Amino acid sequence: MNKLSDRIDFMDKILDLRNYYIDSQRQRVVNEIKWLEANNNNIDSLRSYFMNVLNMRQVKQFSDDDIQQLAEIRGNNLYSDLRGMSQQKIETKPLKILVQELKYFGQ
Repeated sequence: MNKLSDRIDFMDKILDLRNYYIDSQRQRVVNEIKWLEANNNNIDSLRSYFMNVLNMRQVKQFSDDDIQQLAEIRGNNLYSDLRGMSQQKIETKPLKILVQELKYFGQ
């Protein structure tokens, strides 16, 4: 890893892994949003979701309307996370081109 091209290539691979992680987290959020939308009227599933997934034990005491409002709030929060994730990705194509050029010139 003495060559400049090797170091930049290593950094490029780290950024690719970071982008992959962001994409997988994004997919998880999309799946959770879809599930919330599909189960919006299934109060028992929503109650179980909040109790087990989010560890909210006090949700047993909430009314059906409260559970639906909580699901809406969670969905809005997830949409906000989704928008933020798209801004976190880093374009790595310039690094890939730079690495190719450096390797071509033996750097």
